[in-house]
Amino acid sequence: MNSTQNGQSEARFRSSMRRGAFAAAAMTAALATTGCAMPSEASSDEGVASVTGAISGANWRPWGDLFTRSYALDTEPGTCGKGLTFSMAVRNPNKNYEISTAFNHLGSTWNTFGSQQFWSAPSCAFTNPSQSDPVLAFYLAGKGTDNHIFVTLATSGDIHYDSQNVPYISPPTQTYQGAPVPWSQLGSNTYVGGTNGFPALASNGSRIVLTTHDGNTIYAFNRTLPYSAMSPWSARVAAPSLPFTAGEGTPAITFVGGSTQAFLVLVKNNAGGLWWILNNGTNFTGVWHPVNLMGHAVNSDPTMEWGDSDGLLTIYYTDTTGKVIQTSAPTPSTLGSQVFDYIPCATGCGFFGSPRALPASIEHGTRSVVIRGFDPDTPANMHNNNVLYSEDFQ
Repeated sequence: MNSTQNGQSEARFRSSMRRGAFAAAAMTAALATTGCAMPSEASSDEGVASVTGAISGANWRPWGDLFTRSYALDTEPGTCGKGLTFSMAVRNPNKNYEISTAFNHLGSTWNTFGSQQFWSAPSCAFTNPSQSDPVLAFYLAGKGTDNHIFVTLATSGDIHYDSQNVPYISPPTQTYQGAPVPWSQLGSNTYVGGTNGFPALASNGSRIVLTTHDGNTIYAFNRTLPYSAMSPWSARVAAPSLPFTAGEGTPAITFVGGSTQAFLVLVKNNAGGLWWILNNGTNFTGVWHPVNLMGHAVNSDPTMEWGDSDGLLTIYYTDTTGKVIQTSAPTPSTLGSQVFDYIPCATGCGFFGSPRALPASIEHGTRSVVIRGFDPDTPANMHNNNVLYSEDFQ
């Protein structure tokens, strides 16, 4: 990937994230008239703490361009964030992972992490998702072309200022505390065929958990944090037997705070349903539970995030209409008890694959979500190269 391609991607990344800077008074009109164009920024976070149920579709920005690559994207982006900082990873045509970092409105160039090749989309999680934690380190994982899972530890780009005091973001590096961190194989297990071995990562600041499936069994690995060479990844731990046939795809995982205080694993079955189970960081606990989807059958991998600011767990997926739908609840057991609502998009939008939650604020929201796709403003020859985003602005 040459510097011109880097620069073009960086410019699109930056300009797309600046499109929300309109007057707050114009928000209603923008939503009504611009479709997928970015509406105005909310002027405050007033009311966020009072939210106890689903987030209305009217409280989501219509989909808009986040970034465009110089090549077609054939897997989902990997997303991880904390506060105003987030990293995005994609798989390039050589099957390597490329990663960029953004801070609020500024995006870095893209950096290729080694020569390791992958079948799966990347998965990413900051070692500590808390905004108050200053460490910008994250784990990245994927299923390699030799059918093993590989992981690395990386450092996110950070904000700097040039000689003219103009801010810029350095690209992320495959290092931790200045030392290179090569890709390492996770366990000796091989995952042959389909989406077997496609990983998902989540952290709570003291432990990171990686979950995947092999056939009809869900597994998890874990590691204590902060990073220490003396605390390696655990052996593979199996979840209780699934009471259904798993659908092809990648499980979702997040750490749920509030009264739950556990990792939540969400799995799609082959009948369009979702089931969940808890993991305490080292072992699965309890049994599998179905989510009442209110008739909105799942047509993609699910994704989810926990919001500390409002105490809500939000899940996203595309249903059989091809649209991205979301619902929120304060606990896993109350998922499905609130309204399901679509994230708005104007005529002319289109989506590919599955959404990915991005637990960071891109403009001014408390939660964000991305998906491969296009809006009416995306050039036709870039439809397969593009990633859209939306965020709530309540």
